[in-house]
Amino acid sequence: MKAIVFFLFIPALFAAKISHKMGTLELINPAKKVVALEFSFVDALASLGVTPVAIADDGDKGRILPDLKIGAYTSVGARKAPSLEIITKLKPDLILADSKRHSQAYIQLNEIAPTMVLDGLGQDYDSDLENLSLIAKALGKEKELKARLDLHHAFLNKEKKRFEKIKDKKILFMVSWEEGVHIHTQAAFVPSLFKKIGLNYVSTGFSNASEKINLEQLIKLNPDILIIARRPNKIMIDEWIKSPLWKILKSYKSGEIFFVDQTLWTRMRGITSAEAILRDMEKLKI
Repeated sequence: MKAIVFFLFIPALFAAKISHKMGTLELINPAKKVVALEFSFVDALASLGVTPVAIADDGDKGRILPDLKIGAYTSVGARKAPSLEIITKLKPDLILADSKRHSQAYIQLNEIAPTMVLDGLGQDYDSDLENLSLIAKALGKEKELKARLDLHHAFLNKEKKRFEKIKDKKILFMVSWEEGVHIHTQAAFVPSLFKKIGLNYVSTGFSNASEKINLEQLIKLNPDILIIARRPNKIMIDEWIKSPLWKILKSYKSGEIFFVDQTLWTRMRGITSAEAILRDMEKLKI
C-alpha cells in the first residue's frame, strides 16, 4: 500500500520589533493603514509605493509634493496638533510621529494605534534614510526599499557628474520669513544632500540645523551661489535686497542668486523630495 503524503503550506509569519525614540514597536502584521504626522514620513511612504490613510498636512493639501504621487487621504489637521479624534475614527495600523512635535502625545497616540516616534523634523539626509529603513521594516516593504534605493543612488550618481562644473564654488541655502532670515547648516537636509553629490557647502560655524542671521553675517559668509527659499508675500529678504551691502555679495555680482519654492525646499524631506530638489536646480540652471 502506497503512502499518501500531504503537504501543508503555512504562510510565512511576519514579526517586526523596532526600537524608536519612545520605546519599542512590535507588530505581528505589516502595517497597511498608516497615519503620517510629518512630511518626511509622507515621502518615505510614497517612496515605498504606499499612500497614507491620513496626513497632518496643516489643512493644506497643496503642501504635499506632486512628485510623491500619493492617492486620496484624510487630513488630520496641523502637524503641531493633529486631531486625535479623526485619527481614532480611521482605525490605523500604525502612526508615524515626530519626536520634536509629538513626544508629549505619545501615550495618547499609542492607545489609538501602535506608534513609532522618529526624529523627522530638521534631520539630515543620512538620518532620513535611517527613518526610511525603519518604516519599510514596519510595512514589510524591505524588498521594495532596496529596489527604490537602487534607483535613487543611480540618480544621485548621475547628478554628481552634472554638478562637477560647480563643485569648487561655495554654495549656501537659506530661508526668508517675514520676521527674519535663517541659514541651513551642514546638519540640515538640503546641505547634507549637497554634500552627497559633491557640492562645496559654506562652512557656517553653527552647530544647529538652522540659524537666524543678519545681513552683515551673510556678507561674511559671502557664498558664490546663494539659494533662497521664500514665500510669495513680503519677507525680510526684500529689505536686504534694497541695502547697498547686498551688492557686495559675490553671488549678486555673478548673478547666481536663486529663489526657490519653500514647500519643496524646506518642508519636504526624503529621497523623492531630494530628487525633486535636484531636478529643480537643473531647471534653474544652477
